[in-house]
Amino acid sequence: MYRLKNFISVLAKTEELLHAASIDAQVVPLRTMLPIIDGASLEDDKGLARKWAGLLASAAAAMEPWATHPSFPRILSEITPHEAIMLDRLLEAGGEAAWPPLREQLAKDFACPEDSIKAAHWNLFRLGLWMNTAAQGPSQPVVKLTQFGRVFLAVTHGPQNAL
Repeated sequence: MYRLKNFISVLAKTEELLHAASIDAQVVPLRTMLPIIDGASLEDDKGLARKWAGLLASAAAAMEPWATHPSFPRILSEITPHEAIMLDRLLEAGGEAAWPPLREQLAKDFACPEDSIKAAHWNLFRLGLWMNTAAQGPSQPVVKLTQFGRVFLAVTHGPQNAL
């Protein structure tokens, strides 16, 4: 019942996203739909549940072939709520930011040690969602969304008229 309740909530959010974008739902390929059902039904974080709804809505919109990429449900199931926020913050910052000040600010915002933020950083790097780039001066390394990370974020935010 817990999983069913979670998935019904994600379906309602999916419907809202599709309605807001004035898009009629299309059939979602089974190889995409089943991992989304599985992941969304287990999600207890509201922010990540919203991303599952965005992923399902993007797949149902069938506007771009990459919207149903089979790795997206797996990737979404492997990020934490803090990592999802980190990705969104980097996107809001234009897709890149100096790492030390961002790391310090995230540690303050999440009330956790910087080592936890570093671990999240390496997970996002491992998943191919962001990368390290050349330093801004001697001590300011930069983190940057990868193109794959940008696509992943676009899909998990749901269909938009410009998608």
